[in-house]
Amino acid sequence: MDKHSIESMVSMLIVSHPIPPLPVVCGQGEGRGYAEVIASSHDILANGIRWNLTHSGHSLDAAAGQRIQRRKEEVLRAMYTRVCRAWSNHLRDAARFPEQATVEHCYLQFCLACRQYQALYPGSADLRIAGVSSVCRATCVHSQALSHLRARETCLDDEGNLYVKGLVDRDSYYSLIKGYTIHLWAYSTAAEGGV
Repeated sequence: MDKHSIESMVSMLIVSHPIPPLPVVCGQGEGRGYAEVIASSHDILANGIRWNLTHSGHSLDAAAGQRIQRRKEEVLRAMYTRVCRAWSNHLRDAARFPEQATVEHCYLQFCLACRQYQALYPGSADLRIAGVSSVCRATCVHSQALSHLRARETCLDDEGNLYVKGLVDRDSYYSLIKGYTIHLWAYSTAAEGGV
């Protein structure tokens, strides 16, 4: 597969990936020059996808590849269930399940799913993910999240969700995570015939 084909495939798989870009804590440099910086989980995922595409058939037998694919599907299905249940509870009883606590709970579910999903690729399974409030506007993670959410919304629904359609680059990362939560819930509800 040539480089252009690989990058096209990576882009397509990232757009279809339901977990938002998350702020992963990474080390940069050595000794006194060492610093912790934030990288996007989508950049790390893209590297894993590239590795799989360029090494397919070299390291795994078919049965192992199928087990990994099933596990990825289980991780995403569990995340969908937990996020959709949390948002449904909030919509049903906002006094008992306030919005901020619900969105923060959903963020933790995205983080858990990201760690579990990324562990299925070569490399360290130890991902430290910073809190939702650590992502500032105009950072790589924020801009990737907004672009990714818009792309998913366009691919899955031409009309789009009004909350998601209204998001702009000056909205907080928290607002984008709320957008992902609503997007997953609306998509899941629509797939079940509820919307």
